[in-house]
Amino acid sequence: MTFEVLNADGGTAVNAFDIVAVEGTKRTKVGRLRVDGDRLKFAFESAAEGVPAANYLRNCHLRLRTGTDVGGLSLRMPMKLEALVMEDANLGGSSRTVLPFAPDTSKIEIRVLPLAETFPEYAFRDAVSTAKAQKGTVDIVLGGKYSASMFLQVGTTLAPNGRLDLKISAFSLIGMRVRPYRVKETQDALAAAQAVLDQANLELAQLAQIPAEQQGAYQNDIALRNVLKNEKEAEIKLAQDSLAFVESMKGQGIPVGVCYLADEYKVWLATPDGQPLD
Repeated sequence: MTFEVLNADGGTAVNAFDIVAVEGTKRTKVGRLRVDGDRLKFAFESAAEGVPAANYLRNCHLRLRTGTDVGGLSLRMPMKLEALVMEDANLGGSSRTVLPFAPDTSKIEIRVLPLAETFPEYAFRDAVSTAKAQKGTVDIVLGGKYSASMFLQVGTTLAPNGRLDLKISAFSLIGMRVRPYRVKETQDALAAAQAVLDQANLELAQLAQIPAEQQGAYQNDIALRNVLKNEKEAEIKLAQDSLAFVESMKGQGIPVGVCYLADEYKVWLATPDGQPLD
């Protein structure tokens, strides 16, 4: 089957074009393009219901050229895609959406859109906010006091039938190691660090009671406990900041758009408000 674009009304129409599906000798008018004021509009004809392949017109981008001016029109309005919500204590969340009449899935990508003002300072790792929808990830790197403790990751998989699975996960940064964030681990680490700090403070208080003339013999013990105290205070602050961030982020949404790359043009398949982006 092929499609043809012809001047409407047998070639007599001005600024109106018919889209005709051609299958062998059968020709069916499935859509019309027309100029309405300063806008170009597309609509399916009722006969398109009898031509299943007409549904794939919605994935097309119509390229228009006038002199040196080049523009275009996507024949598809995107579906509405709800934000990916961080809904559990570990800031995890997932969603499943089916993209009807999805085009070539290898040319579909997701884009993580700007986050709400309630988020702390953030950036996309390597300044990349897009990923192949078939299988990919986008990292959201946190700034300020959270930069050394954790980051967020949006993951995507897209099946050939158009089923799109999105997932938001949080990861802890422990030294050079990256591991899935678990709030209980942070709570346990906070309790352990606090216990060590309390013991160090108790021992420092006891050492402070030693007569001044004997203090010299204990300077190494005092120094070691002060180092330990400073380390544990830093660990406690990091854990407290992490827990505060998690509490503030629960229920927050990550907006995502989905588009088909038609050559250098984008056909938006799904967006937060159901309207094309760019």
